[in-house]
Amino acid sequence: MTKTVKNQALPQDETTGLVTPVVRGLRLLGFIAAGGNTTNLSEAARQIDVNRITLTRLLVTLEHEGMIEAMPGGGHQVSWKFLTLAAAGLFHHDLMGAARRVLAHLSNTLGLSAYLTVLDGDDVVYVLREMPPAGLISHITLGSRVPADQVAPGRALLQAASNRAEPLVQAPCFWSHSGFESGINACAVAVLRPDGRGAPAALSVAGPEAVFKSTAGFPEAVEVALKRAAQDLGLVAAAQGGSLS
Repeated sequence: MTKTVKNQALPQDETTGLVTPVVRGLRLLGFIAAGGNTTNLSEAARQIDVNRITLTRLLVTLEHEGMIEAMPGGGHQVSWKFLTLAAAGLFHHDLMGAARRVLAHLSNTLGLSAYLTVLDGDDVVYVLREMPPAGLISHITLGSRVPADQVAPGRALLQAASNRAEPLVQAPCFWSHSGFESGINACAVAVLRPDGRGAPAALSVAGPEAVFKSTAGFPEAVEVALKRAAQDLGLVAAAQGGSLS
């Protein structure tokens, strides 16, 4: 199956400091790593938004640097050197540090408070938190313990725990509309284990109810951002073979 890389147009302003060939090379590397086929140069060039000549030069450069290798049947794949570099990076990547970075990105992008929670018996415990500049008046603080069925991240974790027999492909989002705290909405998604059975943690965001109603499509954008963040954090956890709790 042909992979499509969604690219942003490269800024023309030289003051951005971007090195255009490097950006294009990274796009190509991501395309190949995702299973993109370079056998048809014209199609591959279209996928990463470059011309055929540029694509050929990028392929030669990446192959020379040992990041990709040509396959006998045509096309390219990422090299063993690339895989070992990625593995080395993951080995030194602290899971809780990764979770903090994910939460900071969610909070900054959405302007909401972001949390990492884990199940402890029938309760959910809030173990990490990132706050937006405006803050949030809430009873939920670091270390807060709440009955799992009363909050969105708790329900997300309970649902994931109940699906051990039938693995989940993607965890659904759970919402709380002024449920646990009046005037505060929250959305949560479980960080699934690699096999889709159970989840070591959940990500959630929360903010004033008015914020979710002020912009059309904002709740949908929240769900997309949360699912992507949970998937990314799940991949790091799987590579580390560790727990987020």
